[in-house]
Amino acid sequence: MKRKIIAVAMAAVMTASLTACGNAKESSSADSASSGSTTVEAAPVDYSYGLTDEGYYEGVNLSDYVTLPDDYKAFTFAESEIVPSQDDWNSYYNYIVSSIGEKGELPDAVAEDGSFVTIDFVGKIDGAEFTGGSAENTSMQIGAGQYLEELENAIIGHKAGDTFDVEITFPEGYGATTDASGEELDLSGKTAVFSVTLKSIDNYTLTDEAITEYFSAYNEGVDDSKKITNVESMKNDFMNQFTESNIKNAILSDLKERVTITEIPAAMKDAYVKVEMDLTEYNAESVGMSVDSLVQNNGFESADDYKQYIADNSDAYLTNQLILLAIAEKEGITYDEETCREAFSGEPSELIEAYGQGYVAQNVI
Repeated sequence: MKRKIIAVAMAAVMTASLTACGNAKESSSADSASSGSTTVEAAPVDYSYGLTDEGYYEGVNLSDYVTLPDDYKAFTFAESEIVPSQDDWNSYYNYIVSSIGEKGELPDAVAEDGSFVTIDFVGKIDGAEFTGGSAENTSMQIGAGQYLEELENAIIGHKAGDTFDVEITFPEGYGATTDASGEELDLSGKTAVFSVTLKSIDNYTLTDEAITEYFSAYNEGVDDSKKITNVESMKNDFMNQFTESNIKNAILSDLKERVTITEIPAAMKDAYVKVEMDLTEYNAESVGMSVDSLVQNNGFESADDYKQYIADNSDAYLTNQLILLAIAEKEGITYDEETCREAFSGEPSELIEAYGQGYVAQNVI
């Protein structure tokens, strides 16, 4: 259940994992399942803080914290765990078509699960509007999970022009916003009434020209046989990328069950939290806000409260790092420029200048 009704941009909670060089990639296909060519820009913070030039954490002896099983290279997975389903492809296709397709309307249609619609809505709690609870000309797909499930389901069965009310009780822990007077309003457990107007039921036409333009940056960096220029090539790319991602995730999930980790080293957590807070400060400055104001707009009491949240929710990410770094160390995997160039489609010297030697080396290994 997603919090898209309360639409406030959040500072990044997680830095890039060991499989990506942060925001070193800038392309028009950033939302696709593919990686495009690299345009390197200066990073806003020191991503290499706390890292050695080899990509490991300063002062951390991995063998003190990580024990790999003897058979850590052995894996068996069912095909259903790896190969994306038709539903996976449909969801991706619908996302792309609603993003770049030519929009039309179905004036006599009745909204059903999966329909694309455009709506206006106004939400009120105890008869008063609240920040983020209203929007106009909002495009969505019913069942895609962009908005609260109750809101999406309530649209089913209606036609364009219908106006109706939806009563929604926000789940516990949902977060906070502000009321009409600017006072903080905790939405957890609160019941809101949304007046919804279904403006249109939409359809989209996806052309080869639109697909080629959308993936133009990606297409510049690949062989002709891998260029994405139509629905068929888009599906092939999606299936390949999704399968590779599923394999990586399945391997890591399996390892997490079999690898013994005694604790997360304090040096790793401290470095992680510092980078995240530096990113938050940068994001706040970018929009002319204080850090406290930015995090308060997203349900946290203060910057210290948000900092504690980051620390409390870092273990999963840092556990992955510990496992992958321990394997890299055991296997003697080290940074080299050729691998960096192949993995990130950019010159290593430019990546290092932007992100630092340690961060780039860690991503590569």
